[in-house]
Amino acid sequence: MSSLPNNTPDFNFQNTFAPFAQDPALPFGDIFTLDDITRIFAEEKVSFGQTSRSFWTPELTTWAFIWQILSPDNSCRQAVANVIMFLSGLESSKLGELDTTLYCRARAKIPAKVL
Repeated sequence: MSSLPNNTPDFNFQNTFAPFAQDPALPFGDIFTLDDITRIFAEEKVSFGQTSRSFWTPELTTWAFIWQILSPDNSCRQAVANVIMFLSGLESSKLGELDTTLYCRARAKIPAKVL
C-alpha cells in the first residue's frame, strides 16, 4: 500500500463526516455527532492503516464508502476515483497504486455493525 505524502493533512472523522453532518438539514446531520462516530469505531476496535506505508485508514475508507453509497455510480472504481480527486495533490506515480482492490479490502475491515 502506498502512503500519504507528507504534505497531505491527516484525514480524520471530522473530515469524513463534515460534508454530511455540518448542519441538521444535511444527510446524517441530525443523526451523527463526531463523538458518536469516534466512540463507535473505538468500541468495535476498528483499527487499520496505522503504519507509515498505509493509505486506507478507517476514516478515509468510511468517507469513500459513504460517497459510494450516495453516488449514482456506486462502483468501487468511482469511490476510488473520488478519493483520487479529493487527494489530487498526490504524485501521479502514486495514483496507480490506488486500485479498487486495496479500497475493497479496507472497506471489508469495517464491521457491518459499525456501518
